[in-house]
Amino acid sequence: LGPPNAGKSSLHARLTGSHAVVGPYPFATKFPLPGMLPHEDVQFQLVDLPPLSRTHLPSWIGNALQPAEACLLALDLADPLSLDELEAVQTLLAERRIHLSPHWPGEDSAPPPEDDDPFALHLPTLLLASKADLLPALDQELAVLRELSGLTLPALAVSSESGQGLDEIGLWLFRGLEVIRVYTKAPGRPPD
Repeated sequence: LGPPNAGKSSLHARLTGSHAVVGPYPFATKFPLPGMLPHEDVQFQLVDLPPLSRTHLPSWIGNALQPAEACLLALDLADPLSLDELEAVQTLLAERRIHLSPHWPGEDSAPPPEDDDPFALHLPTLLLASKADLLPALDQELAVLRELSGLTLPALAVSSESGQGLDEIGLWLFRGLEVIRVYTKAPGRPPD
């Protein structure tokens, strides 16, 4: 999930092996594209969604996010408009009663705040600071973004070009979502 040209499709293609359309122009992704992210012996379904902006918001975005267990929010911190784009994404989702939450079930954090709206969706969200290979002072850029926006989401610096941080995404999802493996038989042995 994220604004135009944040690197969502590039990350999706690199993580899942999908053939996501990647272009140097906004709105290259028109429809949801699923793919599978392997982590150890677990597969996570990642869905590349069209970008969200004030000028273009798919009417079905709320329905697409309802079954999601978590959200990966891609932002290009090298883009001077990243703060405005972050606020636009949060506002557009909030209008649909969808909130990006820093609270993950498997993390030692306080539970999400109580909400008066029983139909609101609070998605555990991991900020992916994409195109990290293009920012020499990524930590400073992230600190400034956090300070100006009040953002409390956990973050990873990633790059689909260099591969930086990509191995950490599966591990984060595994731990953050408290994935439990259930084996109906001992691995590598015949059933009893």
